Amino acid sequence: LLQAVAGLVLAVVIAAARRLLPALAGIGYLVATIGGLEWSVHWGLFGFRDSAQAPFAELSLVVEVTGVVVLAVGAALRVVAARRNENENERPGR
Repeated sequence: LLQAVAGLVLAVVIAAARRLLPALAGIGYLVATIGGLEWSVHWGLFGFRDSAQAPFAELSLVVEVTGVVVLAVGAALRVVAARRNENENERPGR
């Protein structure tokens, strides 16, 4: 439940702020979630061992990897746009 609430709050911050830091935090959140599932499948977590064949395990991995890719592309575009703006502001005569 805590993970779901944290993910929802982070998603709202990412959508509202449109900044690099929240996007990077979202990538970290998704990677940690993927890592937690993989850890649980292979070694167990909190006395519970999950299965890769569990309902929605594969779907959740697809959604989380897609989220990482989307946020990484968005963050890269943000960095490119910021550098482009810096270069335009440094031109003589402006």
